[in-house]
Amino acid sequence: QHMDYTGPVGTISNTIVASALVASGPIVIDGEQDVVISGLHISNPSGNCIDISNGASNIVIENSEIGPCGDRGIRIESGSHNVTIRNNYIHDIASHAVWSYESHHITVDKNVIMNVWSGYEMWTTRKGHLSFTNNFVKNLAPDGGGIRGPRGSANVVQGAFAHGPGIRITDNVAVNIQGESHPEDLVNMYQSGGTASDPILIARNKFLGGGPSGSGAGILLGDQGGNDIVAEDNILVNPGSLGLVIAGGHDLTFRNNRVYSDDQREVFPNTGFSAGGDCPSYTVEYNEITFYQ
Repeated sequence: QHMDYTGPVGTISNTIVASALVASGPIVIDGEQDVVISGLHISNPSGNCIDISNGASNIVIENSEIGPCGDRGIRIESGSHNVTIRNNYIHDIASHAVWSYESHHITVDKNVIMNVWSGYEMWTTRKGHLSFTNNFVKNLAPDGGGIRGPRGSANVVQGAFAHGPGIRITDNVAVNIQGESHPEDLVNMYQSGGTASDPILIARNKFLGGGPSGSGAGILLGDQGGNDIVAEDNILVNPGSLGLVIAGGHDLTFRNNRVYSDDQREVFPNTGFSAGGDCPSYTVEYNEITFYQ
């Protein structure tokens, strides 16, 4: 199987030759160091495909096919760090393609991710250094509405209680086809924040399609609070009900983003920018918002 995506951010290329991949069941990395997973087709219809835990470090997962998986594609937790996930085809995941909890220095780069609940959920860290860059994502939550249930909301990326320097969501392309996907927000920052000198950066992403949720946004900052986040130079086309949203928090910035919509589904108010809640300091400048009727 050969997969190439060529788009505005350049070329995301993932070449998988099925006859060359070695079939594998689920893989567990429990505290180990210096592990490389490469050239495998990993599947697990009843659970996670890869589990990384208990301070595992210096882990590389590359050039592999991951899926189908009955739960998460890759779960990283319990102080694990220096984990790199690159050049993989991750698909048909019942929950998150990548999920990390109380872990840091996680790099998710140049993967093709399709038919998953969410791309990457960055969950609970004070050490930061989590990145989702140069990935191609298609069709979130293909099996139903993307906001309720044990899997949480369906997003390209969600930061949930993610704090610290070095958090990056940049140069990704995501496509959600109406009728084949059910995301909530495309990027959601929930009680998350960077630092004054190194804010969370959400930049140069290109997103096409959102909804059908009537409350979903393209990029939502300060959900239930947050701080020190910059979203700039992103392009959103038909992102759903809302384009750019500041829900609360402080020191949040939208700069040089473009939002376009010709989506006339009745459930959508088609609001380009919204600010609400308790947000004493935010900056919105040089954004372009265009609706076609």
